[in-house]
Amino acid sequence: MKKWLLLYLLLPFVAFTQQMDMDLVPYKSSFSHFFQPQEQSYSLDTLNTGYSTLQYHSFSSKGQFIKVNHQQFVTDYILFNINFDKFSQEGIFNRENLKLHNVNTNLLFNNKSQTYSAQLSLAYQKISSDENGGLLNYATTNFDDPLLYQVNLLNSQNEAKNRNHKLVQKFKLTDKWSIINKFSILSHRKMYSDQLPNAGFYQNIYLDSTLTYDSLSTIALTNSFGVTYNDFTLSQLIHHRHAHINTIDSLDYDYGLSLNYYNDKKGLRFNSELYQSDDLNLSLKKEFNLKLSNHRLSFDYYRSRVPILINSYSSNHFRFNNDFNNIKTAKATYVVKHKNYSFKSSLIHYSDYVYLDENSHYQQYQNAIINWHNKWAVNLNWKKFHTTQTLEYQYTDNTSILRFPEFNYTTSLWLESDLFGDNLNTQIGADLNYFTSYYAKAYNPALAKFHLQDSQLIGDVPLLSSFLKLKVHNMSIAMRYRNITSLISANADVHYLIPYYPNYPASFQLSVVWKLNNTSD
Repeated sequence: MKKWLLLYLLLPFVAFTQQMDMDLVPYKSSFSHFFQPQEQSYSLDTLNTGYSTLQYHSFSSKGQFIKVNHQQFVTDYILFNINFDKFSQEGIFNRENLKLHNVNTNLLFNNKSQTYSAQLSLAYQKISSDENGGLLNYATTNFDDPLLYQVNLLNSQNEAKNRNHKLVQKFKLTDKWSIINKFSILSHRKMYSDQLPNAGFYQNIYLDSTLTYDSLSTIALTNSFGVTYNDFTLSQLIHHRHAHINTIDSLDYDYGLSLNYYNDKKGLRFNSELYQSDDLNLSLKKEFNLKLSNHRLSFDYYRSRVPILINSYSSNHFRFNNDFNNIKTAKATYVVKHKNYSFKSSLIHYSDYVYLDENSHYQQYQNAIINWHNKWAVNLNWKKFHTTQTLEYQYTDNTSILRFPEFNYTTSLWLESDLFGDNLNTQIGADLNYFTSYYAKAYNPALAKFHLQDSQLIGDVPLLSSFLKLKVHNMSIAMRYRNITSLISANADVHYLIPYYPNYPASFQLSVVWKLNNTSD
């Protein structure tokens, strides 16, 4: 299922991804951020105008991941790129099948006189995932064959289709004055089907006790028209929201203004958006470089309306009729990089925070919540030995709502050498991850969201993997043996990635990345 790709491709654990940037996991964000769609940025590398990259990853349970990137000049004025991802996975436990297709293209046009430019981005994503709701007897039974474990759901499936299209046009009037128009469409559609809705996994049945299809859709259209003078841009904003599920069909329009300032030489950026609905977005970023270090300081404040389908929702298993206040978030972030060292600290203040409780019902916490996140990272080299160390610490004054491990430690140690006349770069080493135990959020298939739970602790178990990496010119080959811990543990099934979903046993992964440069001038 979708929860396992991160295990094999990004990190040796999945639980901590509930606090990670979901943009790193596109298939996961398509579900977990479904009620509040977020625009993705697809940029073109205009400095590296011609290249092709092919990636192939193979891992256990008939899992494959294929990625293709290509960019080139079609004419002297048109730059084109396309990115394609395909992922498939047959899980170890029942009903763990996932298919993902992700395609996005970008087209950049500049006329000969450089007075007009346009960037067109078209993105499409299709996901099909069987859902099992986790293991039924995760704590009392230990089978050698994973298929013997009983799961909560045997006849449910999630399907999603997402589109993210954007057109940006810029008309240059003089050296100082320009006109900019941006138009974007975010379309998310999901259908959840369950052939046995009364199997007992869900508390309520509202629509059909024999068969139900819970489908919903959200569409967000944004159009901005602005004028730029030097580094300042003033724009008028039009925002349209549309949400639909069963008998609920809601839409609204919102109008606003934005003032932006960009000065890359000074390392200063300011963004602001103010809407009639009292939605407000403010962002200030400052970068400055000293002789041996780089610093970045940012302040962000968001006051946003609650998504429509959080206030009004009616499906076979859930009904929400809320009237929540605007969500307010204030965030201060400081990042410093010095040679091989880096440190990042973020302090976040939440007001009117919205979350899913233990029964998967939305609640709003009226008081303030503080979250403080710190991350230290260091890269050390000594002759042929290399290591990276990462330590994360998080604090909150409300652990009953915000769930994450207090400490998270990751280390990678490898021996690197160039063989055959420096034509073959070889790395052999191991990765280790450990995070303190905590009551991680559980996954709800019908909502495709994470909710609070207080019955199962996860973590407090080291996860170890070994790897061998080879690089010849523009081709890289990596072989990785995941989760060695399960080979030396008598009870391998007790280690969990997220509640009710045990860790995979030891498995082998093969990855091949081939990059071709300078395919066009």
